[in-house]
Amino acid sequence: MQLQADPNNSVGIKGLPRRELACAADLRRRQSACNFSGAEMWLRRFYERVGRNIATERKAQALLQWRLAELAGFLPSEIALCERGKFELGLSGLQRIADALRVTGVSLLRGAFE
Repeated sequence: MQLQADPNNSVGIKGLPRRELACAADLRRRQSACNFSGAEMWLRRFYERVGRNIATERKAQALLQWRLAELAGFLPSEIALCERGKFELGLSGLQRIADALRVTGVSLLRGAFE
């Protein structure tokens, strides 16, 4: 049974709140922007190394992904994508994660340019 959108309510299609639908659409847009091709393999490796550094530091501090996301202002799924190198993380996002982990942004870039 499919739910209908109620214009007088904040519930969107499929019974999900409109904010969650907007976040899901934005996440799909960001994920599609991360499909790398042959000439961009170095960039893919860069994001994978940065993501590995984020995951290593998060685990060293015994933080769960949802808690890091909460501290840095991301969705938990975005943190998961970052850690797998599937999310194009800008400098401001990297700094927000570094601040949440209480490390420098440079430490998260360690080994990313090799």
